[in-house]
Amino acid sequence: MDNMDIRAYLKEFGLSEKEIEVYLTLLKSGVQSVRRLAAATKINRGTTYDILKSLITQGLVSYQHREKHQYFIAEDPEKFAQVVAEKEREISSLREKLNHIVPELKSLYHRAGGKPTVRYYEGTRGLRTILTDVLESVYEKKEYLNKTGDRKGCYRKTNTCIGCR
Repeated sequence: MDNMDIRAYLKEFGLSEKEIEVYLTLLKSGVQSVRRLAAATKINRGTTYDILKSLITQGLVSYQHREKHQYFIAEDPEKFAQVVAEKEREISSLREKLNHIVPELKSLYHRAGGKPTVRYYEGTRGLRTILTDVLESVYEKKEYLNKTGDRKGCYRKTNTCIGCR
């Protein structure tokens, strides 16, 4: 795997170009002071500090104090697996919270119903939304207004109304 592939994967992981540069430099060179790291990456020292702070927060870099100076070192690349596992736990927790709140949100949504709406969808995500709505409403009871003005309950199948004239 070449350096460009590694950079692409790290970018997909969510690191910025400068974070990737600092992290890879630390992996290659080992323990570094901010001054040397900034010189090696050609990123100014203030920005390098900010990048290191971000990488430390993500658990990808650690530091140590030696004689009045801080020295930084990249964590073992296996740390990425731990970071991904933590993100999976966070997403799972978020999904559980969402499952609890969606019914209440739906009741609020339906309570405000009865108003005609026009929605505009774009692209693949929009098409997916439309198809999902069609599939969910296949046998959902809908009210339609017939020619005499009476409301009539009927079942809608795809885009045609069965039993309404």
